[in-house]
Amino acid sequence: MTYGFKVMQNMISGLSQYLDEREMSLSDLVGRAVPKFVEWQQLSLTYVTRARISQEDCIKCGRCYVACEDTRHQAIAMKPGRVLEVNDAVCVACNLCSTFARCETASPWKNCRRGAGPAQGPQSRAP
Repeated sequence: MTYGFKVMQNMISGLSQYLDEREMSLSDLVGRAVPKFVEWQQLSLTYVTRARISQEDCIKCGRCYVACEDTRHQAIAMKPGRVLEVNDAVCVACNLCSTFARCETASPWKNCRRGAGPAQGPQSRAP
């Protein structure tokens, strides 16, 4: 992909920097998500998140397009003038577009909420 095999080195370096900035050790980080754990039955089956491209913030580098295209999701179309547009029907919210985009000020997600949130209690399977 865009960063190749160096992605693991970058992840390790980023984690080290994160821990150093907060004066934490890896053992301080382990298990912090456990209190937020819920059984799958407690998740909203109607909560949907999709990518969004802010045309005002987009610098038209096309990296989000390449990342999405190369992973076979192909949810981002490049229109004339390098205008990038997300096809919500195809987007699987994998987050690769925001990982590779160079415009950090752009908000990568929009919530298409049919439910109240990702964890809102037992749900029936609504259409």
